Amino acid sequence: MTLHHSFSPDFAVKFGVEVSILIHHFQYWIRHNKAQGINFFEGKYWTFQTYEQILAHFPYWSRDQLKRILKKSIDEKILVKGNFNKNPYDHTIWYAFNDEALFGISNVQKRNDLDEKDDNAQSIGRNRPIYRR
Repeated sequence: MTLHHSFSPDFAVKFGVEVSILIHHFQYWIRHNKAQGINFFEGKYWTFQTYEQILAHFPYWSRDQLKRILKKSIDEKILVKGNFNKNPYDHTIWYAFNDEALFGISNVQKRNDLDEKDDNAQSIGRNRPIYRR
């Protein structure tokens, strides 16, 4: 399996390539969680991953590199971290964007919101909804 990674050139100029790659990674997971309507705490959508889980996506980074990139992302107020684990002994770190709008999270619709729109629609043809006015 070949991994493909991408990042925003604008974020790379502003924050560096490594941070921009990590931003893209968290954008994917946090958008996914928002679309699913899960992991919403303190007014933000979050994702949680261990260092090992993140490194599985980035085999070219060492654990120390990842820690440095995460620290930079938090120090520059790109990411915030938290702990919303049910088990008090679970120290898996949760991550969210400090500014969801800047990183394109605020424009993602939750699946429940989309389902409500579909309930008000009549469909003709395959995958072509027509909405009542």
